[in-house]
Amino acid sequence: MPFSLTSQILDVDKFIILPFIFIIGLVFGSFGSVLASRLVSGGPLVFDQSRCPTCGKVLRPWHLIPLVSWAWQRARCAFCNAKISGFYPAIELATASAFTFLYLKYGISFEFAIFLGVAFLLIVIITIDIREKIIPDTLQIALLVLAVIYGFYFGKWFAALEGAAAAAMLGFGLRWGFFWLKKHESLGMGDVKFLIIAGIFLGPFTLLPFIFFAGIFGIITGTLWNRLGRGREFPFGPALAMSLFLCLTVPEISHFFWQIYDR
Repeated sequence: MPFSLTSQILDVDKFIILPFIFIIGLVFGSFGSVLASRLVSGGPLVFDQSRCPTCGKVLRPWHLIPLVSWAWQRARCAFCNAKISGFYPAIELATASAFTFLYLKYGISFEFAIFLGVAFLLIVIITIDIREKIIPDTLQIALLVLAVIYGFYFGKWFAALEGAAAAAMLGFGLRWGFFWLKKHESLGMGDVKFLIIAGIFLGPFTLLPFIFFAGIFGIITGTLWNRLGRGREFPFGPALAMSLFLCLTVPEISHFFWQIYDR
């Protein structure tokens, strides 16, 4: 195999940038935690100081270093010693891992930029849905904007419209079907809206694999939810979000699904 100096230099540069991408992911993960809390509480999204949710004291910059502050303070508030949930560093690590994966796969590109936004929004959606069992319209609209930009850039308008129509029929069918069977809502309108946006992103061809993997993630989420003593009803948004990220960033898995199905 011929030696390519250019490709070697690019590979070196890629791994030099990698730690910075990971750190940026940690920072965005930390911001995502704050954004999730403020979207639910109705507080200002920016230009407001972070405070301890227990004692209300304003946190200093050294209290807000992603991962480091949580570990250094032994998961405790520096002022009142209240326990800080491990959910916060988990969000930071998830965001950093997603950013790193996207950079390794796409490099600095348009797809990388779009999928960074998608990954960030999906993690915030997962966070809020786990805590409050809702998916705010603000995040849905932001995700819709990215879906439209994505469809416009790749010229997939017809597939996007087909996907949206199919997802809408599927979402409302499931919602009404569950309501008819169980006499109460099992699939919220937030989930139906998310399904339609996923249809715009994925088109009709990937919609069935998306639902299949969402079902698998839903079984895992529901099992963990039950084991943690949170009750039998669990938020389905995290499963939908994880499935969308998988099908969108690893499109090969949809082809693999159809190959298995055709057998």
